[in-house]
Amino acid sequence: MLESAERIQYINNYIVNYESNIKILNKLGLFDNATLFELFAIECTSLWFGQRFFNLNSTRGNYPYVDLISENAEIFVQVSTNQNIPEKIKSTLEKIRDSSDVNIDKIKEVYFFVLDNSSISNVKDYSNDNQIGNISFLKDKHLITTKSIIEKAKVDLDFQKSLYELCVHERNTISVCVTSLKQAINDSKSLIENSIDDLIAGEYEIDRSDKLLEMDEVSDRFLSVQGVAGSGKSALCKKFLKDKELVLFVRAENIVEANSLEDIWNLNLQDIFRYTANKSIYIYIDALEFIADAPKTKHDLLFQLYNNAVNYEHVHIITSCRSSEKNAFLKIESTFSIKSIELDVLENHDINRIACKYPAIMHLKENPVYEQILNIPFYLDLIISKVDDKAEIENINSFRGYIWSEIICLGKNNTYSQIESTEIRKTIEYIVLERAKRFSSGVLEDDLDAKIVSILDSNGIIARNSNKVRLKYDIFEDICFERLIDNKFDLCKGQYADFFTSIEVFGRCVYRRYQIWVENKLFTRDNRGKFLYNLLYTDNIPSKWKDQTIIGILKSDFCKDFFSEYEDTINGELLTRFLKLENLYAFSTKVIKLSHNNDYAILSPFGIGRECLISLLFTTEKYKSDEYKDETVKICMDYSKMGQFNSVIAAHTCEILEYYIQKELECDSEHYYSLKAELVNNLLSALYLMSDYAASWIKRFWERTGDAFINNEDNTLGRCSNDIIEYTLKNVTSSLAICLGEELCRLADIYWLENREIKRGARFLNHRIKTRSAEWGLSEQADSYSYRFKTISQNLFLYILVKYNFEVALRWIIKLTNHVANSVYEKMPNELSKIKLYIPNIIDKEYLFSYKFWLVGTQEGGIHYLVDDALYILTRNIIELLKSNQYDDERKKDFLRSVKQEILNNANNVMMLTVISYAGFCCKNLLPGYSLELLSSIDLIIADTYRVVLFTPNSVRNLLEKQILETVGIPNFEKRYPVDKNLLLSLQQYMIQIQLISGGQVVEEAQSILDYLYSLYPNNKEYAEKNLQIQNMDLREASIRSIGNNLIEIQPVVAGEAKKITEQNDESPFIIEQKILESIIQECHEKIQAHCFDFSACLDQIERLKSLLQTASITTEIETVLVGLIAYSFSFDDMDEGYRSNFCQTWIDGIKKIFNDECFTFDISLSKVLFAQVEHNLNDIVKAQLLHLMVDCVLYSGHHGIINKIATQLKEYLVTNKALAKSMFNAIVSISEDEMLRYLHNSEQICRNEPSYKYFPNMQKPPICIERAYETNNIPLYKNNCKKTVEDFLIKGIQKDYSSWTIDKCEIGTLCYAINCGLDFSDREFTLVFSELFPTMIRCCKIRDHYEFLDYSSKHEVIHFLGQYLTTQRNIEPALTIMFDSVDFTDITNDGVEVFVEIGSCFLAAYFDGYTNINIRQLLKRNILKIEECILTLPKGWVKQQLTEMLLLTFPKYAMKDWNELQTSYSYADKMFLVELWSRYGHEHFIELINIIYQLHITELLPEILIPIHESIRNLEAGNRKELKQQVNAVESTLNMIITKAFLAFSDKIKSDAELMTAYEGILEVLVSLRIEEAAVILDEFRIH
Repeated sequence: MLESAERIQYINNYIVNYESNIKILNKLGLFDNATLFELFAIECTSLWFGQRFFNLNSTRGNYPYVDLISENAEIFVQVSTNQNIPEKIKSTLEKIRDSSDVNIDKIKEVYFFVLDNSSISNVKDYSNDNQIGNISFLKDKHLITTKSIIEKAKVDLDFQKSLYELCVHERNTISVCVTSLKQAINDSKSLIENSIDDLIAGEYEIDRSDKLLEMDEVSDRFLSVQGVAGSGKSALCKKFLKDKELVLFVRAENIVEANSLEDIWNLNLQDIFRYTANKSIYIYIDALEFIADAPKTKHDLLFQLYNNAVNYEHVHIITSCRSSEKNAFLKIESTFSIKSIELDVLENHDINRIACKYPAIMHLKENPVYEQILNIPFYLDLIISKVDDKAEIENINSFRGYIWSEIICLGKNNTYSQIESTEIRKTIEYIVLERAKRFSSGVLEDDLDAKIVSILDSNGIIARNSNKVRLKYDIFEDICFERLIDNKFDLCKGQYADFFTSIEVFGRCVYRRYQIWVENKLFTRDNRGKFLYNLLYTDNIPSKWKDQTIIGILKSDFCKDFFSEYEDTINGELLTRFLKLENLYAFSTKVIKLSHNNDYAILSPFGIGRECLISLLFTTEKYKSDEYKDETVKICMDYSKMGQFNSVIAAHTCEILEYYIQKELECDSEHYYSLKAELVNNLLSALYLMSDYAASWIKRFWERTGDAFINNEDNTLGRCSNDIIEYTLKNVTSSLAICLGEELCRLADIYWLENREIKRGARFLNHRIKTRSAEWGLSEQADSYSYRFKTISQNLFLYILVKYNFEVALRWIIKLTNHVANSVYEKMPNELSKIKLYIPNIIDKEYLFSYKFWLVGTQEGGIHYLVDDALYILTRNIIELLKSNQYDDERKKDFLRSVKQEILNNANNVMMLTVISYAGFCCKNLLPGYSLELLSSIDLIIADTYRVVLFTPNSVRNLLEKQILETVGIPNFEKRYPVDKNLLLSLQQYMIQIQLISGGQVVEEAQSILDYLYSLYPNNKEYAEKNLQIQNMDLREASIRSIGNNLIEIQPVVAGEAKKITEQNDESPFIIEQKILESIIQECHEKIQAHCFDFSACLDQIERLKSLLQTASITTEIETVLVGLIAYSFSFDDMDEGYRSNFCQTWIDGIKKIFNDECFTFDISLSKVLFAQVEHNLNDIVKAQLLHLMVDCVLYSGHHGIINKIATQLKEYLVTNKALAKSMFNAIVSISEDEMLRYLHNSEQICRNEPSYKYFPNMQKPPICIERAYETNNIPLYKNNCKKTVEDFLIKGIQKDYSSWTIDKCEIGTLCYAINCGLDFSDREFTLVFSELFPTMIRCCKIRDHYEFLDYSSKHEVIHFLGQYLTTQRNIEPALTIMFDSVDFTDITNDGVEVFVEIGSCFLAAYFDGYTNINIRQLLKRNILKIEECILTLPKGWVKQQLTEMLLLTFPKYAMKDWNELQTSYSYADKMFLVELWSRYGHEHFIELINIIYQLHITELLPEILIPIHESIRNLEAGNRKELKQQVNAVESTLNMIITKAFLAFSDKIKSDAELMTAYEGILEVLVSLRIEEAAVILDEFRIH
């Protein structure tokens, strides 16, 4: 064991000479020395401070000017290798001081860890008067040097030992890593160079510069190069990595052999990633398709690699993978956002270049049969370098045959007489088959003939890795499998069932291999006729293989040949089968990551099968047959989404769609026209995606639709026209905007700017009702604009037109604003004024102005939403374009100038001038002075100042807005137009900045405008306020003064009459009030911190606030602080009755204001403090008021959000004060009795005039309205006894006698509020009342208009109480007895059942939140099962079925929040409880079940939750299939998320469990049968991989 002195010596040698030690260790330069020091510093500071430290740049985001942060986020460290330590410390502190970064305020103290000791003697303290900014620096405390580290090691033994271990470990680790990494890089580069051919015939390089550029320029660190076999993926990757320094390479099959990541390269990748932090390292995995079907453990290794790399910005992972296998890696691709680089086959121009060099290729190119050979680089290389007689190549299949016989099996190259060709062939087949069956990276070399292995190796047929052998090229394996299937096909002699049985022994890959065989080989066989005959016309081929064959045909490059040969015979059921399979399986999948860890599968159509089928349907006119209509529509719809089109097929598709649209519109029916419009719009959506091929037809269709709409034609098109136009404007595509932009604008004019012809007739009004939109000159359709376009993004007409056809969009928006401005001016000329701008070359141009116009696109309700949206979208598009790198600066300048010129010349209003204003703010450096002309109008300057004040964050306004929203019951209100902080710049501030940052001509123009304004508004009494605005932005006479720390203040000098205005403003009451309030808050804070804030001090501040409140113009903040101090004062024991009563009175008066719809602001959570004062001595008047207030809160039934929150606080308090709760209960019961006496009194009065009138208590609307007539006719009103009731029960504490109580004496709506007063079934009187109330309430629900005397608020009191009771109490029998034994379930309506279901919904939140407490979940499970027992005792029927929804943890009726934003989790037992429950009842409430699963977190519930979903679907399928389809369609998006997440994250777990496997496949199979394409693709992939 080392002695202390030896450790000290080692530490001293290592640290003092750290820099040179690191350079020696890192002599190969593989690592970054600064990074190594920073890593050492992290470990060292962790030891120094006794807690972990983290690199800020990689863990918690950038904090400027510091490198490390402690685990408790309180200590910051700057690491430096700088030799000038004093300057480093000083500059760092100055940078922190001067920084405007939001994180700077979090830095309170900074330590410096330095390597060089040479200059530390010159370091000085920065504190007190010498302090820089807000951070004090003391050399002895905040400077950690090598010297101080060694000194600490001498006196702190634990530190010494830990530091010694750190130094030894680092030295050894770096040394090992350098050696291992260098070896791995050398091996990798050698393997890449020797095993990947990137030249044709060893000399010709294919130009892939476009793809290399794409790979270089993408910001993504994880790339996947994808393409067909032989397309040159590996060669592209080789070229990409050619000049990269740090490269690690592995073929995917080697991952199969590895047990850990370290096994792959013999490296600790975590250490490598850490040490190479400032150097890019590239990991390349070739032929990823090899592990597509590998066990989960191998996919986990790949996942682990990405997971480790994702935290290191310098680590790049490149993979190559066949496109056909990419779906196997969807989980990894979606999790780590891997960028796909698609490598296409060679284009004609590429082949032409190669043909110019190699005449043999030129010869072959002339024959079309070679087309599919020559576009694959692998084949080109083989033809040029291996094939001697080019005549032997007839087509791609004969060429593949040639490869098999002459290249793979050596053929003529087999010059080894002692080795038979058949032995070579058998060896190759053995290698391929055994590798597939065993799913390994190769077969053992020891199992093979050594001579044959040597021959195959020398001819480049196999690759050897350690003791294992595989074919060198993946395409060799493809060809081998084709030959094997060929042989089985020949041997079956037409017995196709035997053929399919025989190939199933090939293992799990057989389906894909068979499809490849169909794609590549079937059509070259002489005996395919019989096979295809059996396929097309008999049932001799098993159904699953028939489908696989059709899928193979549709995917095949021979697809066109097949249809050319057989299209005349493909009819009826067979054609339908082709269409269905194409419509189900011909998709590639992309998974998009949704919020809350959810995944969603997006399908993209691919292949030429659709083109062939559409061609067949069109040329034979089969699309006109109803037999194929649905499938034809589907195939055309999918084809429209392909993006790249065959012009002929696209034209056919459009013609088919046009035919269907016309047929729909020719059917003239007055009924279901909205459904017909939906069908037409669905067809139009496809045409809009292919508008280049249907432009003329679309143009004519829009003209006819517009005419039908304007003329209000009484035909199908006329009735559908509104929906068609709205749909079109909501679903504009880029191609529509580009080629039919003007026509789209015309459609928008018709819809929003022009009025329709009024329909005449008895059933219609003969005049037009004046609408809100009419004030703006807009049509009736514009009235519902904000409803139909609930968000801005729904208006794709504006979004897409602005983006893809800006000039047309700009002209239309100018037209729109001109139209609106003219209309307002004509109707309300006094609402607008006219302004002139000082614009060169534009003389006397006036613009219509109002403050509303200037605020366009910034706030709701100012102008019509259509106009607001248009300006918002236009402005944001311009700003985004300026920020992007899409265009160079010159093009941006030209663009901005043209926009400005168009607006100034053609706009007649200031709405359009806002575009120039905002654009100017964003381009003040690019194009200084862009918006200067706007500053020539003092009206615009003042209006813009108002805009900035309006949208700058303000605590007072925020409080008021929040209270207003809560008052009307809207807790959160998302604004339609988010405030862009970059635009919170006023025109005045813009003018100041222009003068500061610009020069020359721009400044002269600015000063010219200032002089122009001075000439209009001289500095006299009349124009003082306007002159003040001018002086505030004129820097020519500005004062300049230093304010320290290298900062100066530039202040415009205000003089004359304008200065008097500023002096008056400084003395405004509001400013004075704010200063007093701030001083009160500051004083309270200081005294509380100093622990000297006693009752006397608190009382003084309360009195100051109350005094301030008397004169304040805005009371919001004052009230909040006042109530807070009052609540604080109640904590003092020495407060006497007088003060307590006085303060309660103040608080009560404030809450009364809220009841009177006035404003009073305070922290609602403090309400319990007020209510608790009834437990203290108060004077009688205040106590009575407080108790009356409490009664008012309990009985409140309105929608005032603040009062409801106060009432909730009161009810929570009553639970803690049972005596008061009982008194409150008695009072509410008595008030309900008094209410009934009032109704009976009124009914008696009515009977005097109408003897036939009869009032049935609690069964009809109470006779209240008659009271108005009483007052008019001086008939005595009933005098309620509420005041006396409160006095008797709450003040005097009189007990109520229930011996003769019946519910008939009570008004039920009021009585319901007694239930939430803090009592439960442990109270005898409460149980008595509840046992009568609940069944009565359910009976009342039978009455059609029961809401007139028993509204939802009243029912909710009972529902809420029961929900809380059932989810928190162990003994729930008293509640269940009343709920189920006292109700007649044979005589109950839907409304009554809904009450039960709402009660059951309370379990959801409790179960969801119970993840941290096993006892809560156990209690809930027990209580749910007790409810189930009660439901099971009910007779069969619809009531029992509906009540089972209580058991689903159903979602509350009026809940709106997405619970995925909240945290939860489930144990296996928790999930199985839900599985069993939902399996029993899920089918009865399927839509609710799926929605509940979504809210309870899909990922947390998977995979077990598949069982009840399957059980539910299975039960539904056994019943009404149409109903199943409807219910599945209603939740299709959520089902997509469930099946996608199950596939990506739980496939292996599902496959290892028979029950889960059955459930998942069962779900997918049913969804496939319902034509859910995502399910078809996922099922196909799930069964293959």
